[in-house]
Amino acid sequence: MTETLPVPPAPPKKGGWEDFVAGNFAGMSQVFVGQPLDTIKVRLQVESRFKGPMDCFIQTIKNEGFFALYKGMASPLVGIGAVNALLFAAYSRLKAIQATFPGEQLALYKIAIAGAGAVCLRHLSNCSRLKCRRKFGIRNGLFRGFWATVAREIPAYAGFYSGFEFAKRKLTSEGSSPDSLSPTKLMLAGSLGGCAYWLCCYPFDVVKSKVQNQKNPPKGIFYVFTTISSIYKNEGARAFTRGITPTSDCKSTFMYRLSIYDTQFTEEAAVLKHYGLDDLNPEYWEEEPDNRKSARYSLNDFSNGITGDELGDDNDPLGLKKSVLSQDIPGKTDLDDYDKEKSQILVGTKSFNPKFFLYKVHNDTPYEDLLRGAEFLKYTLDQKSEALRSLVQDNFDRFVSAKNTIDTVYGEMKSQSLNVENDYGVIRLNKALTEANERAEQLFGPVLTNRNKAEKIRSTLSVLEKYKYFFNLPSNLMDSIKQQKYDVAVRDYKKGKVVFDSTMGIEGTDTNGTGSYSSEKENDDTALTVQYKRVFEKVWLEVDKLMEEMKDQLFKQLTEPWRSMEEQEMTINMLLELEATEDPVWHYLDSQYKFIIDLLKESYKEQLSKIEDLKETLPTKNSNNDKDLAIRLRNSIRNVNIRDFDSLIAGKERDVQMWKAILEIVKSLSDLLLRCLPDFWKLSKSFMDGKFQKSPAVLSTNKRRRQGMDLRKVDQCEKMASGVIELYASFLSELFTLSPVPNEIPDTPTIKYEKPSFVPLQSDSVTTCYFLTRILNEMNECVNDINSINMASEASGTLSQLMDQTRWRFLEVICEAWNADAKNFHLLEDWTLDQDNREITNFLRNFHIFHKYNSRSAYKIASQNYLSSDKDNDKSVKIPENYLIKIKETFLNSLYAYLEGLVHLVFTEYTPLEPVIEREPTDIIHKSRIDPSQMDSRILLTISNLSNLKQLMIPRIVNQFENAYKCSMAEDTQALNTVVDQLDGILFEDYIKRKTEIVREIITNGILSSEIDWANISKPGEVHSFVYEALLSLVIVHAQISDIVKPLINRALTALLESMANDCLEAFQKVEKFSLGGMCQATLEIEFMNQTLSQFVTPHAQETLQLIYTTIEQLYDTSSGADRLDSELSSVKQLLVDGRKNTSLQFLCFKKPNKF
Repeated sequence: MTETLPVPPAPPKKGGWEDFVAGNFAGMSQVFVGQPLDTIKVRLQVESRFKGPMDCFIQTIKNEGFFALYKGMASPLVGIGAVNALLFAAYSRLKAIQATFPGEQLALYKIAIAGAGAVCLRHLSNCSRLKCRRKFGIRNGLFRGFWATVAREIPAYAGFYSGFEFAKRKLTSEGSSPDSLSPTKLMLAGSLGGCAYWLCCYPFDVVKSKVQNQKNPPKGIFYVFTTISSIYKNEGARAFTRGITPTSDCKSTFMYRLSIYDTQFTEEAAVLKHYGLDDLNPEYWEEEPDNRKSARYSLNDFSNGITGDELGDDNDPLGLKKSVLSQDIPGKTDLDDYDKEKSQILVGTKSFNPKFFLYKVHNDTPYEDLLRGAEFLKYTLDQKSEALRSLVQDNFDRFVSAKNTIDTVYGEMKSQSLNVENDYGVIRLNKALTEANERAEQLFGPVLTNRNKAEKIRSTLSVLEKYKYFFNLPSNLMDSIKQQKYDVAVRDYKKGKVVFDSTMGIEGTDTNGTGSYSSEKENDDTALTVQYKRVFEKVWLEVDKLMEEMKDQLFKQLTEPWRSMEEQEMTINMLLELEATEDPVWHYLDSQYKFIIDLLKESYKEQLSKIEDLKETLPTKNSNNDKDLAIRLRNSIRNVNIRDFDSLIAGKERDVQMWKAILEIVKSLSDLLLRCLPDFWKLSKSFMDGKFQKSPAVLSTNKRRRQGMDLRKVDQCEKMASGVIELYASFLSELFTLSPVPNEIPDTPTIKYEKPSFVPLQSDSVTTCYFLTRILNEMNECVNDINSINMASEASGTLSQLMDQTRWRFLEVICEAWNADAKNFHLLEDWTLDQDNREITNFLRNFHIFHKYNSRSAYKIASQNYLSSDKDNDKSVKIPENYLIKIKETFLNSLYAYLEGLVHLVFTEYTPLEPVIEREPTDIIHKSRIDPSQMDSRILLTISNLSNLKQLMIPRIVNQFENAYKCSMAEDTQALNTVVDQLDGILFEDYIKRKTEIVREIITNGILSSEIDWANISKPGEVHSFVYEALLSLVIVHAQISDIVKPLINRALTALLESMANDCLEAFQKVEKFSLGGMCQATLEIEFMNQTLSQFVTPHAQETLQLIYTTIEQLYDTSSGADRLDSELSSVKQLLVDGRKNTSLQFLCFKKPNKF
């Protein structure tokens, strides 16, 4: 009876409950360790108020407490067991499906496929959603972000499992199994896998978090792509990596989960395998069932005489099975494969493969049986060696006798027939065979020839059928090229090249899919002959010819300037794949550079010719009319006041057309630069960074080195980009006649200013300011956009110099136009009263608008960042010193020119700019304008304008200037006020002087009239007529001033009263003497004037009146009735009362108004 050894069971398979338990413990470990970091990660992705991970960590603990880091932990803690069980079970199953045989070490890409497939069977969207803060129903709540999570998880777990397996294999020592790693190394491998997890999926995780936390649910099935576009547009590319630091730390906690899971089942499997158990907790010890005993022979069988000779060709050399061949006979189609496998598992064949033999025959044999088989095989070999040794010892004499007999026979044969003459005994046989061969050639030669031809035809047809794709390649390429499907042509070409290279033996490619257990590939029956190889070479020559034509077409496309950058990059990549002899990147850059240069030149030349044509239609400098310029200035001020810039641009005046042409040339050059240069520089930068090189660019410490790249071309790229910028700057410099900015401005200009050729002669300052600021705006936007693409410092310096020189040139033009219009601004005075204040004219309002707009325009030109949208930046703007001096000088000069124009208006006859259409007044009280033909009216309104200018306008515009330019103008303001006071005094004195002459003539002629004999008047009578006449002249003055500038009444009548009192004093001093009646009459008249004009009497006038009384008293003749003085004075008082009463209506205007 033979002794049968028990066969240990196969390694146990993990059940679902084991996955669930292991997944729970691993998942809970991950949740407890990684939840705080996961909380920080989500907050960084969703909220932008944190500066970084540490700031988020500190603020969360500070504002919400430490346990706020564990918010939302309940949902993953509950569901993590089922999720991980499903994940690991699916992963293990997918690995087993891909394995060729159990226990095979899969390639990393198969590991990645298993991980990606496993995650498709489990989805974390619901658990992840439950950690968020809002609920929007089932579809928009629990399943919100479903596709975003799918897009994240597939590459994530593909990277994780492949990274984990790669790390395990690297950490495994030689000769050991990855399953024997310690928990520490497993944790390290899990950490590296976690890092690979996030590197593969982190941008999609940002998209998922955004989608799950946004207020409104996403719409459509392509919301993932719209969300990616929105994040990039609003937050930039850096938003896709925000929170990656805590995320890497968080995912590293995944090592705990995987190490616990992997360590647990590795140890369990080792225990179960060692003891041959199916369960860690068996209730009883099971006997080995008969069907698990696969050993045919035992050690006792060896002793009973079973030898290797008894084993047939198909017998198992290990003695474990009856036959190594399968009982299933394959069909005809698989017969060849069956024969190959049979030759590799039969011991007697030359192609016997021990590994393949064990895989095919003993893949389910227990290890103990294999050891027993190895002992059997050793025993068999020993038996064979012993039998051979015994055979030689027992028959040695026979071997010697046979050898002697053979030598004797050979000697006899050699002496008789084995010689040259008899052809060593085969001469007759050779003759017979030769005759038979000749007859066979005659009979079977044609048949064999036809058979060979048929074989060749069949071989050719089989080759054509086998390589049908290759022989159809030229026609397919031709069709693709005609349809401009170049990417398809490149794909077919590369595929055909692989076929050609493998067929011609250029590359040794292994097309056998049997894995490492197959033998090396031998030359099969379909190997191509030399003739067929020549055919293949001819076909490939045709393919190369077509591809050369396609390369020419692709290079031609690179010279097409308006193709998109994406299309050009695709073309370049295709040419690089085709290994074109000429560098496609350099070909594109060179052609694009020439195109940009030619385009800028052509555009500049075309626009410049339009400007020259407009210049020819403009009037010459000598034909300029100040009135025409004033009319344009007035219209421009009106448009600016109502902010009607469209009307200003739509003007058909020649100067406006000229400005629009200049603006158009700047916009045209800037647009062309922005359309062409960024793409050119982007591709140049990619070229310089080695993006289009097979070997990536390498940066050393102090020197940039590039493998496979011409450094001269790299430098030339930078020079070409700078050349485009320099051409753009040269065109604008030529257009605006730019020159270097002076560091200092001399007090007295050494060179007389000449208006630049680009400035229209008929352009006013407001129009000039408007268009120059727009032109500079266009240039500044272009320069900012160019600087944003991070070009070389040389190009940035050129643009910076261009902007500085342009700003200075524009500032010069604005200041000169400002001064010129200020000198002629008085022509805009039409003496129309201001609607809000009818004591001044619109002239002041227009000048304020003019001055304010020009000052603001100069500020925009001079400030560095006037285009900034941040209003707070204005506080930090510092105007350069030379700019400030220039603007301040122009500011003051324009004010002085304006004051000079006011004086000119008074003493010059008014001439309207345009014919005035006289209309019937509809409102006499509130008339819109005065009669400018009257000098007195002009003086009075000008005095009122000066008063308003000093009190309101000058302080306002000076304060605005000081706030804008951050400078002090106290001394300049004082000087301006002094000039205003001087002009006011001059004008007022002129007006009073002319009115005083009228009153003086009346008073002097009346007092010194021959009709009045002051020495012989017997008694006083009524007031003389000259007094009434003088007072009536003052009434006229009062009426005139009241009608124009009422506040000037008191000032004017006070001055006139003082002058009239002096005139009376001078006249009475010329009288020789007064009688009692004459003294009383003079007293009556002086007192009548005093009481009538009492509200205008000043202390100086009062003193003069006292001097008059004293003079009269001194000239009184006391001999003429001194005794009647009291009675005469009483009559004077009565006459005074009567006279005041009778003239109260005529002189009502002099009455002091009642105060309420």
